[in-house]
Amino acid sequence: MKDITGPAPNLLLIHYYILQLENFKNESMSRSGYSGGDVQITLKKYFQKVDTLAEEFEAYLWMIARKSLELVKKGQTSTLVRLLKIIETEERADLASNTESKNTDIKGNLSTQTENNHHLGVVSPTSASYDMNSMRSIKSYWSRYRIALQDEILRTFTKLYDENSSDLNKLLAATDLIIEDFAIIHDDLVPAFPVKYGIFNVFVVEYHRNIYDMLNKVTMTPLETSQILKLLKWIEDYYSCMSTRFDVNEDLLEPKLLDGKEDRLIDDYMKLIHTKLHDWLVNLMHTESQEFQERSRAPDLDQNGYYCTSSAVIMFQMVNQQVDIVAGNSSGRLMGDVITECSDILQEYQRSWIKLIEQEFNKIFPKNADKKVDPVEGLLEYCIAVGNDSYRCIDFTEAIIKRVDGLLETSLRGPAKATLTTALDGFVKLSKKCWTVIVDGIVVDIKPALDLLHTTVWYENELMKLIVGTLDDYLTDFQPRMQDYFFTKFITDLIEKFLLLYIQSLRNKSAKFRMSPISCASKMRGDLELVIEFFSRYKSRKRIIGIFDPFEKLIVLIGSSSQDTSLIYADFYTIWSSYGDVPLNFIEELLSKRDDLERSQVKAIMEDCRRKAKEEKPSTAIASSVFSKLT
Repeated sequence: MKDITGPAPNLLLIHYYILQLENFKNESMSRSGYSGGDVQITLKKYFQKVDTLAEEFEAYLWMIARKSLELVKKGQTSTLVRLLKIIETEERADLASNTESKNTDIKGNLSTQTENNHHLGVVSPTSASYDMNSMRSIKSYWSRYRIALQDEILRTFTKLYDENSSDLNKLLAATDLIIEDFAIIHDDLVPAFPVKYGIFNVFVVEYHRNIYDMLNKVTMTPLETSQILKLLKWIEDYYSCMSTRFDVNEDLLEPKLLDGKEDRLIDDYMKLIHTKLHDWLVNLMHTESQEFQERSRAPDLDQNGYYCTSSAVIMFQMVNQQVDIVAGNSSGRLMGDVITECSDILQEYQRSWIKLIEQEFNKIFPKNADKKVDPVEGLLEYCIAVGNDSYRCIDFTEAIIKRVDGLLETSLRGPAKATLTTALDGFVKLSKKCWTVIVDGIVVDIKPALDLLHTTVWYENELMKLIVGTLDDYLTDFQPRMQDYFFTKFITDLIEKFLLLYIQSLRNKSAKFRMSPISCASKMRGDLELVIEFFSRYKSRKRIIGIFDPFEKLIVLIGSSSQDTSLIYADFYTIWSSYGDVPLNFIEELLSKRDDLERSQVKAIMEDCRRKAKEEKPSTAIASSVFSKLT
């Protein structure tokens, strides 16, 4: 009794003698059934020690039963086998007793003989045997063995929970150790049991029910994000282990852990992550906004010498951290939801920057401002930094998109890629906002000079040299600080914007196209050559010439000889055949500014132009060009 899991070599022998004593007691009590109450009372007192001995022995048996697994672990499987033989013996006795007590036909056949024996005051051997079995109480040892196991497993899990309930990681780790017992149960304990008892399933059911109750207690209190992930991963691994390692059908694992309410935990996790990411973003943008608005110093430089901010790296560290955490715990809905949430926060980040850039631009370059505003003040440099970061963010987002295939189940990959692609497009939009603002800022600086082109001041000064010099200052400062692709997009937009403004400058209010003594066309060509020469530093000369071809053709039209108006018409047709979207009223406006044409001449020329345009328009494919953007 000192070591309940020790060897018990005399267990069967003790049971045999106790069983014999019980049978003797039952037979004696049965034979005394017709001898009066005093005899039975005396016999009960006499056999009381037998009852006490039997009770103590049974108590000892159930103590051993509770330690079935410990017996196997300690190499005392033989003790467990002896216990099982006792259970089988008692179960057979129960079955025999049940069978005999239900045999009403035998009772009927013996009733007459029994009644005669009663009159004679004797008990026949046949009736004595029957009565002895009928007095044996049903012991149900197998049921009681299962109850003992249930109590022990409950005690084990109760102790486990009480000792580790304050730390979910320790609780689940301790539970893992208990589940490891299944290997011993499966390999060493099960062979000791008769197949009919299905002992492995008994252990599975009892362990699972206790795990179910324990996890329900765990989820009664709010969990942190890391705890939710740990719990969801543990449940996933639990079912996988029981299926693959021990071949346990999931139908046996009832009720389902958390009652199948993993979605509720996932929702709780996503609410926490949403709050966490949003708070991070608010704090991040508060710092970035302050620096962007104050611009007390130049933006930081990265390892390539490009302007940058710290927000992009921090933002994606936050995002990748969340993806990495979940990647080790789930490939299902949770991972898909986290990617969607991260995509949403990236888009919120983009919107925050676009709003901030627009606010600062409108503050520094207000529309319809009466006073001249300094166009520098660091805004354009900071927009370069944000634009550069946008391209880094595009690379970061593409890297996450590539990871999706390995992180998600097939059915979830499409939606995840779609939401990440939306975030990627948002960074493209943010970068465009940046280079557009930079272009607009430069335009504000050169606009006063552009407004004087083709006026009296232009004829008397080299305004285009001043404009090109200003552009050169900006690009000399900006190009080394711009990421290559960002600069390519920026310079393309600047050239297109300059071309539009250059063409629109022909409509300046005080513009007048003099034919002598200085030919405006000749001066225009000199200006255009300066422009082409300057922009050819950044793109091929051939391409720049092609871009400014519309202006070249307008110069030809403006400088065309007035001696033969058909030549002017021919020059118009050259423009119109190449750029079918050129507004006819724009052509008329330009011709009206020539000092060598009368109004009637302009009218006649335009009648021919409109007639030709009307005749050929149905068969001419009109492609959109810079002329469609004229205001």
